[in-house]
Amino acid sequence: MPRDLIVDEKITWVDGQEVVVPTTASGGCFLGITVSERDNTEGLQAAYGKFASEAKAVFPDYRPLSVCTDGWAATREAWRLLFPQITLVLCYLHSVIKIAARCTGQLRQEVLTRVWHVYRAETKSKFSQRLRRLGHQKVCAWRFGRWPCSGTFILTASDCVRRSRGGFPRFMTSTALFITRTGCITS
Repeated sequence: MPRDLIVDEKITWVDGQEVVVPTTASGGCFLGITVSERDNTEGLQAAYGKFASEAKAVFPDYRPLSVCTDGWAATREAWRLLFPQITLVLCYLHSVIKIAARCTGQLRQEVLTRVWHVYRAETKSKFSQRLRRLGHQKVCAWRFGRWPCSGTFILTASDCVRRSRGGFPRFMTSTALFITRTGCITS
């Protein structure tokens, strides 16, 4: 069972009612998809809790090491409550969006060029090295300390989803619910 997860929620409608669809994935595979009427911490904890209980039913000692989220507080808190020891990882793309929002002028383009250079690393070790170097530079009053650098390589969720969609039921992919630009960790 994968120890590094990616999660995201999509808003959709069921019988005219707005619902949230919490999704858990890893290694190019969807591990859990549920529907919740609530998008708060309690609703997401219950929805993601279904994945957690099913995983523990098959693997009693299962504890994921990390979960990559888009940074939404309710999602992060739900996972923190389900697995208190889990490492919460902020999506790389959402981090870039935050950086872009905080930087202006000439500095903005320079910083974004450096950040995308990190993203384009060909190997985990190059990614980690580039990220550490970037982390030593103080830019836009923001430190890059929210990604675990030891042996993690971060892709965007659209990469993960695109790889997973081949075997995913057509009725789900045709709704475009899971096309998202969050991040994930692969081992």
